[in-house]
Amino acid sequence: MVSKMGLSLSATDYIGHAFGPFSLEYEDNLLQLDRHLTDFFAYLDRRIGMQNILIVFASDHGTDAIPESRMSLAPSALPGQAGIYPNAREYEGLGGRHYPDQFIAALNEKLKERFATDRNLVAAFWNPNLYLDIQAVQKTGLDKKVVAEVLAEAVTSLDGFAVAIPYDDMAAGRMPRNDVTRKMSNAFNLLRSGDVMIVQNPFWYLYHDAEKFAAMHGSPYTYDTHVPVIFAGPNTKGTRLSRPIEPTDIAATIAEYLGYCPPSNCVGKPLVEVVESRRW
Repeated sequence: MVSKMGLSLSATDYIGHAFGPFSLEYEDNLLQLDRHLTDFFAYLDRRIGMQNILIVFASDHGTDAIPESRMSLAPSALPGQAGIYPNAREYEGLGGRHYPDQFIAALNEKLKERFATDRNLVAAFWNPNLYLDIQAVQKTGLDKKVVAEVLAEAVTSLDGFAVAIPYDDMAAGRMPRNDVTRKMSNAFNLLRSGDVMIVQNPFWYLYHDAEKFAAMHGSPYTYDTHVPVIFAGPNTKGTRLSRPIEPTDIAATIAEYLGYCPPSNCVGKPLVEVVESRRW
């Protein structure tokens, strides 16, 4: 008989949002988490035996530093002290905190000028989507598709935004082929996505509530997408993989390890290094 248990160690997420990933609070949390896991695994060993347990450890996302903290490392913020931070130059002029009410207002002004209307055509922002006010668009006699295309162009004209793709282009796959747009496609939903999907520049905080958290995740960049995936169990070998894998590979690997068919919606691939160590 196979039993399973899932644990969500959510305090790490809350503390990262509240204090940032480079804070003493975050460091203390990781130390405490390590101790708790040590005690928990010791308990499982006494009750079940680690030789009968497959442990899978992963994260759902990474995070970036508090933007104000990152910007403080730039040489311009540290006169005469740039040498203390050898990599500080790469942060010069990068990063910031987006305020949705401000960029929505700026976008509405651009659309008003472009379409000669006094109506606000952008209604809301919810990561990572902008939503048009459909009634306002209709009352103005405009084509929603055209408005969305102009809106996407307007987004990338603002500071701190890298990519903006209208709904119709996302749905049809009309976009450049790169790592960022691939991740955007994974986040796109035909029924729920907005009229324009957007991506901020690296190191920019983007959330519908600009002041709710100190630090934020959710971008397609490495600092948000690089996460640990660890398998430890009977006969598994101490191997470190250098090739990219995906969290979606976890379900496929567990199923193959146990000799089961993968879940019906599984899109991952089994990790050979893990499944070759199975005992049956």
